[in-house]
Amino acid sequence: MTRSKGIFNILIVGMLSLIGMGVAILPLLTHDQNTSISWMTALLAMGPFLVLVSLIVHNNHQIRGLRSEIFYSRNKLQSTQTKLEQTQSKLENAAQLAGATELATGILHNVGNVLNGVNVSVSQINQSLRDSRMDALNSIVQLMQQQGENLPNFIATDQRGMNLVEALAQLEQIREEEAEFLSTELRELSNGVNHMRNIIDMQQSSATNAHQHENFNVSEVIQDAVKLYSNALARLQIELSLQLDEQLQAQTDRPIVMHILVNLISNARNAIAESTHGGLRKITIQSQQVDQWAQVQITDTGCGIDSANLKHLFEYGFTTRDSGHGFGLHHSINAARELGGTLSVHSDGVGTGATFTLQIPVIATVANRIL
Repeated sequence: MTRSKGIFNILIVGMLSLIGMGVAILPLLTHDQNTSISWMTALLAMGPFLVLVSLIVHNNHQIRGLRSEIFYSRNKLQSTQTKLEQTQSKLENAAQLAGATELATGILHNVGNVLNGVNVSVSQINQSLRDSRMDALNSIVQLMQQQGENLPNFIATDQRGMNLVEALAQLEQIREEEAEFLSTELRELSNGVNHMRNIIDMQQSSATNAHQHENFNVSEVIQDAVKLYSNALARLQIELSLQLDEQLQAQTDRPIVMHILVNLISNARNAIAESTHGGLRKITIQSQQVDQWAQVQITDTGCGIDSANLKHLFEYGFTTRDSGHGFGLHHSINAARELGGTLSVHSDGVGTGATFTLQIPVIATVANRIL
């Protein structure tokens, strides 16, 4: 196709040249008496044709150059498109790996938070068993066995025997107190284990975008989250104030809400533990309905947040703590958004504490999809 066009252009140039020469020779053939004028006329006649021929040749050269550039650009575009497709494929694979990594990190982070509370409960149980005053029961039993058949007379006449009844009564009270304490710690331990199971289930549901909506009392979920940290807060001498609307109901994924609250309480605890201002050590949790939202605010009197860090606080990997990894708040805000809710933060600056506000729908706004 290109070769035929080149031949056609050569024919046109040849025809124009012949026409120009004919026009130039014609005056010579018809004006023999004035040859100089005839040659001048011939040259003037050939001028436009020569200009036209040169333009055609120049344009033809430019067209060939443009065709070459277009061909080169087309090949380059095809090569670029191929590279883009390969890059897109790599990005998709990387996104899948990043999603799996984020899922695993989320499980580890949240289970780690709960394990802190579980470890405290286990430590309290071990300490209670080591310090148990029920060990005195062995001494009492040995003393009674030593008396044998003389036990009734020993109890009636010997001062040590007379003290046995009172000692046994005191031991019974001690047993009840220790049993109640152990029962409470075991409940906390059981709640922690159940919450770890819920975290794993929640993470798996989050990975498939399958949310199990249910109606639940918001204050109950808050209190369950607080129980996981009650011992840790007491150990750090952090005062806890609950100002809850006991009737507030929400309709969404309860385990995910529990997970967000645990992260926020852990964040508040760390902020106070790392604070150096030496002021009030207090966490205040409030709940109320605001329009179509069930709103929970967690306020701490901790180290506060620098204004330059506020806009980065929920970014993945951002942290102001030496031991932090920057995942908890990032995952929490994503979880809130998955529920159709919001998570925000306010702080007046370093040393002024912070308030995190979680809003979840009173009525479910995200489709309930079971895969």
